[in-house]
Amino acid sequence: MTSRIFVFNFMLFGIFLCPAVIFGQTAFRHFIPINVHVGGSLAKLESISGTGITQRPGVSVALNTGYMLRYRDRVGISIGGGVIQNEYRFSASGILSDNYYSVSHFAFNVRSRVYALFPIKSNKYSVLSISATTGYHFISNDILNGSFYSLNAQSVSSKQFRPFLEPEIGLTKLMKHNQIDLALTYHLSLLNNKPLLIKLNTPVASSQAKTGLNYAALVIRFHPEIFRKKPGSKPPSKIEAPELPLLTQNKHYTSRESRTRYSYKVSKKSLTLKIRDNSEIDGDTISLYVNNIPVLINYELTAKSRKIKIDLNPGDNTITW
Repeated sequence: MTSRIFVFNFMLFGIFLCPAVIFGQTAFRHFIPINVHVGGSLAKLESISGTGITQRPGVSVALNTGYMLRYRDRVGISIGGGVIQNEYRFSASGILSDNYYSVSHFAFNVRSRVYALFPIKSNKYSVLSISATTGYHFISNDILNGSFYSLNAQSVSSKQFRPFLEPEIGLTKLMKHNQIDLALTYHLSLLNNKPLLIKLNTPVASSQAKTGLNYAALVIRFHPEIFRKKPGSKPPSKIEAPELPLLTQNKHYTSRESRTRYSYKVSKKSLTLKIRDNSEIDGDTISLYVNNIPVLINYELTAKSRKIKIDLNPGDNTITW
């Protein structure tokens, strides 16, 4: 048998609208953090009379989201909110060890977080993360009575706008468009008075438990990136190449006597020529024509071969240099 307290309030959610100049800088990146806290909580149990009422750790779960801004993969800030559940478990003498009375407290919260990332030399993509989160959660007035076997309980919460602090240390994995955090945190209330009082009674004992809603937890945080720049779709501007003269238009070659040096018969539709200076590198140049069409004009030869693929026409083909 389980008894629960539900505390609801309106969540104040802040949304940052960054200036246009920030959105235009690649040093700033924007994310939506999705945070899950899973841990345990205990209340301060005090015996009033008799013995036999005991406590065991309860489960604490928090779910938060919002907006995060990261600068140069080094520092960041986020703002958001979510819901926190703290569970407290009690049992009495004579009740089976695997049975207990449970009180769960739910509250919404608003929060802001600042963090710094420190690179780890062995892996540039995994970094040490140290952060601090501060915020408020709202507690409303509520009274709930319940019983479990011989244990009777009354849970009373008092209305508060309660500040808290969450120091955190862990590891961060930086990816192309995402970020993943794995860390340990402690949710610490900054007020001394306890907003939740649980009165417990059996026929032979009486106790009370007070809690400031503190808990320790493992943090799993996923950050999908938003507002990222899409690859440009504009094609590169076309560079106009200078028009090369045909062999019949080049007076330097038409004034020279043409001699056939080599004649080959091939069955392939293309050839690959390798052109280089096999002697002293002294700035010699070459111009190459295939079927009177210019392929190279005044190319300076070097010791390194340059490969040129030539497509052949059916029948005879002429290569002139």
